[in-house]
Amino acid sequence: MKASASGNRAVSLKLSAAEQLAKDAQPAFIVHVRLRRDGEPLKGYLIHLLGDPLAKLLRRLREAEARGRHDTHNLKISFDHRRHGQPFDLTPDGLRNALAIACGPDPATYVQEKLRQLHELGYEDARIVGNALFRVESEDHLSRVLLGVEPLRPVRLETFDTRFGIPIPYASDLFSELEEIMVEPPSAGVCVIAITGPPLAPAAIFRTEMLFAPPFDGELRMLLRHPDISVRFKETDVAYEAECVFTDRARSLADMVTLLRALTYLGSGKAIMSLTGEGGSFGPIRQPLSTPLTGPYLEDLPALARLASDWQSLLELAGISSQAELTMDDLWSAHRAALAADLLLHTDKKAGFAFDRNELVGIADSVKAIYFDSCQIAGEGISYSVEVTLEATEAQPDVFRSVEFNPIEVRPKVADLNDYMDDLADRFGPGVMIHPDHVRRVDPSELEVPDVRVREA
Repeated sequence: MKASASGNRAVSLKLSAAEQLAKDAQPAFIVHVRLRRDGEPLKGYLIHLLGDPLAKLLRRLREAEARGRHDTHNLKISFDHRRHGQPFDLTPDGLRNALAIACGPDPATYVQEKLRQLHELGYEDARIVGNALFRVESEDHLSRVLLGVEPLRPVRLETFDTRFGIPIPYASDLFSELEEIMVEPPSAGVCVIAITGPPLAPAAIFRTEMLFAPPFDGELRMLLRHPDISVRFKETDVAYEAECVFTDRARSLADMVTLLRALTYLGSGKAIMSLTGEGGSFGPIRQPLSTPLTGPYLEDLPALARLASDWQSLLELAGISSQAELTMDDLWSAHRAALAADLLLHTDKKAGFAFDRNELVGIADSVKAIYFDSCQIAGEGISYSVEVTLEATEAQPDVFRSVEFNPIEVRPKVADLNDYMDDLADRFGPGVMIHPDHVRRVDPSELEVPDVRVREA
């Protein structure tokens, strides 16, 4: 409690006393009584050490710490009762009402808010800031670091705890072991990238974030960032790269289809990239990408892209909405799914069947059979059936070869293939059924040897 009879509007107290008072989690106040010079009371003011008054105190303590002043008992702080005080009538009820209003009805909520302010006031912009010295290997290296594509590897790192904009050296084992820092450049919103390939082929569309590097040399540098593909711009130069493609990272089927489609177009060296700001804020801007993609497995990209797209179509035909997360390894090993796609979806089939005539007793030169099977990728499966027309040729009259395929159906994966075979026989009548357990997958060159076998898709 302070009383004054002078014209000075400020009430002062030792900084150490104010610190001890304000850092208690309970409510803390300075009660300032204004008096006439003859001692007659005029008005009371309640200065609540919360909000702006608490921020002022914490700032003064930080300034003293930054100057190395630990003798806070020799330092003072003042508060203007007209700026920081709440007036009240100089009566017991007047003081009680002012305190009740300031503290609020819930003590626990009050304590929680005060502890938050003690911890957070002055840290609104940043808590820890630092100076990093690092070696720039090239202009491209600096551009990649500033765009957040490549980590900054500091040679020396100084860190500071900055409160109210006043830094104090900060020491931590965390920073002493820090070897890399990823810079996060400022964002400028969302951009849609469409990568197109041959005429009438579907585009690969990515929704990316636009990030800009500080213009250290006056030139514009922009990064369009997506988890799978990043595109960097410097004025009129364009560079793109695909990240983490052939890893164990799982993606949805839709994302896998889009990624493999884009990589296939980029690998051709004839892709075109169109940029459009979300909501039509700019563009579209078309940019040919004549530099082919480099990296492993490029020759396999078209087949993988086709398989992913075909599998999406097969699931849709079966009435399945894909929810699985799949990896590149799931596609690499999906031979039965590739066979299903080839038999059901494509006219330029790579698969074919060949049977020894001895296996088809009583057949003249042609027969219609039903091939059926089940397949799955990443836990999502289908069952299907296809009518196969088999004919003997003059060159090999003892061998029946497939010459025509007519899809019958695609359905969710059945529990038992033998039950599925019986169901097909009931619906289409008894006939030749090609059970997948009796089919051997071989190289096309081996089809010259009569046997029951299927060529690899």
